[in-house]
Amino acid sequence: MLRRWPVVTSVAAALAWTIGLLPSSIPHIPWSSPATWLIAAVLGSALLLSIPTAQYLLLRSAIHTAGRWIWVNVLAWSLAICWTLAPSPLVNASTPLLSLIGIYATAGLLMATTIAVITGLCWFSWLRTGVVRTVSRVT
Repeated sequence: MLRRWPVVTSVAAALAWTIGLLPSSIPHIPWSSPATWLIAAVLGSALLLSIPTAQYLLLRSAIHTAGRWIWVNVLAWSLAICWTLAPSPLVNASTPLLSLIGIYATAGLLMATTIAVITGLCWFSWLRTGVVRTVSRVT
């Protein structure tokens, strides 16, 4: 499981990244169409669920409450993404480059910290309650 974790996570992240790039890659998206909003909702859900679902597929063999991982990640990312919006009121066209870099770097660190704390609390609860089973190593 441990050897596959980075590979599975990277493949899922590439899928999420690709989905995230679609809106800026397609010119003239008809946002007034209900079908567009339906497609956006489906793709947005796929983006949000891709990484934790892929990780869950590995975790389920070792943790009987592994399904919780998906929802903890959805919560973590939903809260963390708010940090990407936080700099908007602080910057404008006249913001010096170094300030701009500092503001967005701080937002990125706060985003990463939010995800780490929330998912870390999930792992801590699994370790504390003993739901993590030892996985035998296959050579």
